[in-house]
Amino acid sequence: MSILIFNRHAKERKPYSEWLATLPEELFMIGSDKAVEGFEEFSVRIGVQNFPENELVEEEALQLYASRPFHTLIALEESDLIRAGRLRTRLGLRGQSLESAIAFRDKCVMKEHVERSSVKVPAFAAIADTTLTKFVEKHGLPVVIKPRTGFASSDVHLIRTQEELNDFLSKSHNPNLMVEAFVHHVKMYHSDGLIVGGEVIFDCSFEYLNDCLSFNLGKGVGDVLLEPDDAMSIRLKKAVREVLRSLPTPNICAFHAEFFLTPQDELVFCEIASRTAGSWSPHCIYHSYRLEMDRYVTRAQCGLIDPIPPSNPKVITAHYLMPPRTKKLISMPEKIDYPWCVRSRLNGIVGKTYERQRNYFDTFASFMVEGSSTEQAKKRILQVIEYLDRQTIWE
Repeated sequence: MSILIFNRHAKERKPYSEWLATLPEELFMIGSDKAVEGFEEFSVRIGVQNFPENELVEEEALQLYASRPFHTLIALEESDLIRAGRLRTRLGLRGQSLESAIAFRDKCVMKEHVERSSVKVPAFAAIADTTLTKFVEKHGLPVVIKPRTGFASSDVHLIRTQEELNDFLSKSHNPNLMVEAFVHHVKMYHSDGLIVGGEVIFDCSFEYLNDCLSFNLGKGVGDVLLEPDDAMSIRLKKAVREVLRSLPTPNICAFHAEFFLTPQDELVFCEIASRTAGSWSPHCIYHSYRLEMDRYVTRAQCGLIDPIPPSNPKVITAHYLMPPRTKKLISMPEKIDYPWCVRSRLNGIVGKTYERQRNYFDTFASFMVEGSSTEQAKKRILQVIEYLDRQTIWE
């Protein structure tokens, strides 16, 4: 039999042929028109326009299965998880079921599960089940409004005042929204790991530098790896396992979970996904642990179980996404000349007048540093930010 892969990325970013080279099986791909072009060695390639939203993707997969059955369906992207789960459940394939995919994608369903654990969950409601005004009357402001199945902090609204609430109510919005009480916090963290055979075989934790809503205030966002024996790292390991036990967690998957730390030193659940982290966190994990998480989980789902990754990092890494100012970019450096700045992308366009960020991926500079400790990596992030601030001219 064969393996079907949903994919919207270029081969350079997701080299499935290389990852699965030892498998004596046919590989099929359904993906974006541009992505499938690069996989000439696949037995079947089906390009679909507007791949992330196109509802014909599932019909293409069903027609393919009828003529050339496959036993495994690989889907690494957040936007593919529910349709992949629906297909697996319908066809009786191994892997994440529809029930599991919904629990990890729909934030209301997710939090209903996690509420049953010992981990604290903020007050929340589907907007279809309540009104914003009633929720605010009960829980007060600020509140956060976001899509139930959103990701990358897109279309997330932080409502702090009655005026902002009135403005939001006066406009039309995606009906598939939820509201939750804003968690006053001093820090945010995320935990990332791998599950094989129903057990966590690897995990590590990061402290956010600012948080995922910082773009609303014109600030950048990044993270720094916590040392494994750090007290917070140990607390996060316990919390994420509690969360995973409360959910219909797949037998094999990656996960990315986020938590708040309150002024009272309490960890509060934010959300979790059954996929690898976005942004530059995978680069940090690879540089610290020599672990490519998407590769590992893809091979594991195809029956290729690699050795368990190391628990101790070779170095501590941190990264930062730096937003543009709402001004015209006059000049900026061509490179970052610190030897411990191990990766950078300076993508600002000189002469362009930038508008307000839509999400935290709207940047003019991104970079990753290494250090011997969490504190040293943090200091190096600040050093690069100060350097870019000094060397960049806006007007």
